[in-house]
Amino acid sequence: MSSIDLHAKLGFTNVLSLTTISSDTDTLSSGVKVVDVDDSTLSFEGNVIALKTETITDGNYTLSLEDDDNPAFSAPVTVPLDQTKGIDGVTLTSTSSDSVFKIGYTGDKNNFRLKITSTSTSTGGEFSAMAVQSNATVGPVL
Repeated sequence: MSSIDLHAKLGFTNVLSLTTISSDTDTLSSGVKVVDVDDSTLSFEGNVIALKTETITDGNYTLSLEDDDNPAFSAPVTVPLDQTKGIDGVTLTSTSSDSVFKIGYTGDKNNFRLKITSTSTSTGGEFSAMAVQSNATVGPVL
């Protein structure tokens, strides 16, 4: 049985370079385009953020998604849990070190981003994230 050519069907975007979160704050990823407003024929039906944790020494980290039709996120709205997958009730702690979490988006806006809300931090934790997109309306995805 031959393999499927996923290379031409998937898009990857770095949305959060490795960063240390060591204070109680909201950390936002870069935005992910679901619909490319410069090329309205290009959109993705499958949208996931892969969040990678490195060492987490302390703190609690709650994950959520925000979306907006404006790529500058001029009026971002927290995405309802019924339009997300993988974050309902999830709080990351020191036991979440060196792990990968899959966060799905099924909303209807043109853009979305990851929001990490940290509490009870002093030395904190290290995080990075990548968007993985599939089922493009046009291809191949470059």
